[in-house]
Amino acid sequence: MSPKEISEVLFKIFSDEGFSVNGFKIKSESPLVANVYNDGERSTISFGTNYPKAEITRLITLYAYIEQLVFRKDGGTVRLKNFPDISFGYDKSSILDFLDHLTYAGHQCQIEEEIKEKYSDDTKRKIAKDCLQYATEWATIVSQSGGFCEAGPSKRKELKRQCYNFVVENVRENAKEKKYGSVILTYLLVFIIIPAVARFIIVRLLEKYF
Repeated sequence: MSPKEISEVLFKIFSDEGFSVNGFKIKSESPLVANVYNDGERSTISFGTNYPKAEITRLITLYAYIEQLVFRKDGGTVRLKNFPDISFGYDKSSILDFLDHLTYAGHQCQIEEEIKEKYSDDTKRKIAKDCLQYATEWATIVSQSGGFCEAGPSKRKELKRQCYNFVVENVRENAKEKKYGSVILTYLLVFIIIPAVARFIIVRLLEKYF
């Protein structure tokens, strides 16, 4: 890659458009702080609190924040915010190829029926469906990376926490772009309703994987 090409990539990463690669966009706010370490067996790139963001749009827009990249001789590891570590190889896999295989789990239809029964309010139903889509995407990525294998009680608790944080963060981001009337109603929606609905969805979804 020439110096000009590197410059163009950096400009795109820090733009609203982002840098497109493999069907998703990489974006970051400036400044992006990264520390690079090497111990002889692996090289590690750790980002500061301002994580670069990988964004992909399917039925929903999915955000994955990159905390750390680890490169070893035989492969590497991606550490994402609110995800367990995801390993990749150098033969056919790119760092974020796991995002290319996002699918919806078969038992999603059953949970959708539970949503209809539990929530009569249209707004809560819409939030519940959004939570289900994000939780399903999260669970699919974790499942394909082997994150559910031999998950004991403590690991299951951590996976639920990560899924919950991921879903709430993304659904809240969507809610900010919409108007729900008064300030009080918006507050209740963002800080009370979304977390409660997310917990209900995640318990139903993850019990299938566990």
